Amino acid sequence: MLSPTLIWLRSACRFWNALAQGPESCLWRAVALSDWGDALARNVRNWAWSLHMCLTHLGYPLHVDRRRLPLLSIADVMRLHTAREQQCWQLCNVCPRTCPSQGASLCKYLRWFSLQGAARGNAFFRLRMGLARVLKVVRFRLGCSTLPPVAQRYQGVCRAERVCPCCDQGALGDEYHVLFECPATRAARAPFAHLLPPNTPMLLTLLD
Repeated sequence: MLSPTLIWLRSACRFWNALAQGPESCLWRAVALSDWGDALARNVRNWAWSLHMCLTHLGYPLHVDRRRLPLLSIADVMRLHTAREQQCWQLCNVCPRTCPSQGASLCKYLRWFSLQGAARGNAFFRLRMGLARVLKVVRFRLGCSTLPPVAQRYQGVCRAERVCPCCDQGALGDEYHVLFECPATRAARAPFAHLLPPNTPMLLTLLD
């Protein structure tokens, strides 16, 4: 089964090729060519710019010419995208703190939050606690918290500079730091220190 991203990319390339092969009198082709020219000449962030950036990110050898829409090899685009997806999975064997930014969220989830082997998790959502607390736990485990590595990701802050604002260690303010390292949370985690050995890679054990 194809991923939603790959389905979108294939559809976008098919639509692009249909426009590129359309007659010069076609209004839709003229609009697409205008958007293509704006994206190349003035870096206007339209749909043609988005597709261009996506193909460039994949390493697709795109022939740039403002006067015409280049035909795309859909098979090559899909092959490059599949190879990049597999590369992201390979990054999961790397520490989330040292892996490249591309794929870091997936790496973090699989290394820190996913169940290992035959381990079984507890149905924490059935515990008697308020909905607000359940949502906080779910967001934390999904990597959707308000911690610096997540919140500052969309603010253009360099990953290495997303440090913890609650201490002066200058450490990356990620989930592992908050739960195991930060002096500001030492008192809160002290009663649970016996649950995990030092340097554990599996936050899910504590969160369950």
